[in-house]
Order: sequence, then C-alpha cells, then structure tokens
Amino acid sequence: MITKAIIHDNRLKGRAPGSEQGYRLYRVNANVSLVSAFRHIANDSRSHGGIDELLVMCHGYESHENEEMQMSTIQARGGYGLQLGVEGLSRSNVWLLSSLKDKVQKIVIYSCATADIATGGQGSHHDGREFCREIALITNAEVIASSAIQMYNPNIGEGRIDFSFWEGSVYNFSPSGVVSPHRS
Repeated sequence: MITKAIIHDNRLKGRAPGSEQGYRLYRVNANVSLVSAFRHIANDSRSHGGIDELLVMCHGYESHENEEMQMSTIQARGGYGLQLGVEGLSRSNVWLLSSLKDKVQKIVIYSCATADIATGGQGSHHDGREFCREIALITNAEVIASSAIQMYNPNIGEGRIDFSFWEGSVYNFSPSGVVSPHRS
C-alpha cells in the first residue's frame, strides 16, 4: 500500500515533499488533464494495494461575489473549487474523481477555503461543504478541508512546502455524507 501520496499543482509555489519524506508525488499544472492525472493515481493505487492518504496541494478558487445580494463584496469567499490541472476541480466536474473510488482511504485538501460557503451560495455551485461532501461520496474516502484561507511557507527546510497548522474551521466529510468538525 502507498502510505502517503501528494497531488501538487505547481501554480502553488514551492516544492511538495517527495519520496525522501516518504511521499509518492504526482505533479500537475495548467497543461495536465485531471482525467489522466486521476487515472495515473488510480493505476498506481491498484498496483500497490491502495493509497492510505492523498494530500491535495493547490490554490482554492475564491470570489468577491455575493449571490444573495447580486453584488461584489470586500471579503473574498471560497467554496468555488480547486485550481488543479487544466480543468480545475469544482462541483460541475467533481465526477472526474470517480476513477479514485475505493482506491484512497483519506483525502486531505490543503487549499484555501475549499469547504467555505459563499454568501448566498448554500446548495449552489459555490457551496464548498457540498463540494467536499461530493468528493467523499464519489471516492468513498474521508475528506478533510478547511473553510478558511490557508497560510503556508513555500520554503521550509530544504525548500519544501509546509502548511504547518490549519487556519479556521476544519471539517471531516465521511463517505456516508456526515460532516463533522475535524479533531487533529
């Protein structure tokens, strides 16, 4: 079994931990299709008996849009998806993760405000908690994500990305659809 794996979009500055830290690393960028990236991860998982934990390191999409009031606001809100690969990952294409069903035990998303709900966005395509819940359901994996902007240092020890501690509220999303506060 692959114990730890990372999918890192290189638009998130810094170098992700690699094999010397015990991680299997999958790199993506603005030119890599998520279909091929997830298929590659699924094939590795199949040939190694699964992946215990998959870390997702990328930017989260945010907006100043307030759907409820149909105006822009000063504060940016998340819940709009992930800047991952060519397509990006959002509620409109979360099905792309179906190749990972039953191949990963836990997915930890290190991205800004992934589990946030944009003002007036509950139940819409800007509902980050619903997005994370769908990821858990489609992959049959536990998902962990925060609703807040995440701070990280791209150059800690040997120039590796270090997210250190979580910012804001962090949630666990179970494959059965239960959402609960995360306890480290």
